[in-house]
Amino acid sequence: MLGGGIPEKNIIAVLGGYGSGKTILGMQFINRGLEEDERGVFISFDEDEDKLIRIASNIGWDFGSAIKDRMLVLIRLDAADIGRSLTRAQSELPTLIETFDAKRIVIDPITLFEMHFRDDESRRREISKLCTIIQASGATTMLTSEISTDNPFASKYGEIEYIADGVIIFQHIRPAPLKRSILAVEIAKMRGVKHARDVKPYDITDKGIVVDFDADLF
Repeated sequence: MLGGGIPEKNIIAVLGGYGSGKTILGMQFINRGLEEDERGVFISFDEDEDKLIRIASNIGWDFGSAIKDRMLVLIRLDAADIGRSLTRAQSELPTLIETFDAKRIVIDPITLFEMHFRDDESRRREISKLCTIIQASGATTMLTSEISTDNPFASKYGEIEYIADGVIIFQHIRPAPLKRSILAVEIAKMRGVKHARDVKPYDITDKGIVVDFDADLF
């Protein structure tokens, strides 16, 4: 669908509802990098390090060994104390990325970071600061975000998709008369890539996210 993959050094936003596999895709993105000897940083505002290691292990990704081998860093930032978390990100992240030589970064979910700002202007300013730090590092980055309750094709606060270089949307589709939902993915935006416009079904499997590119939804 991407014509070869996510462009290096880009910032990609992955939008989706709960249970759509956003975190799994982020972990899969990091794991693929590890398979190619690329160091990764996974920053979570939601799950702690031990739980992420367990989730990865259930799929067959050995994040524990990658941490011991200094190929991966897992960081839990406290979304409840956004001031301290923001200061930590701004002060520690550039040094970490440079000294660790990180090639891939995941922030999951950026929504918990965004929700603590009282107005759109503050939210946009701080998200832009964070993305500027990431872009300066030269790493390829994936930011996951919850979708808006009013628009399933937009992030919760409608900011990150305009800052990001690319947008991937995960959807739950419940067509009648089916009694089960279908997971579907769309590449809404990807700068510098002639990407597919089709909406394709995918599954969350024991190998991660698997897209059935040859299938048609309807």
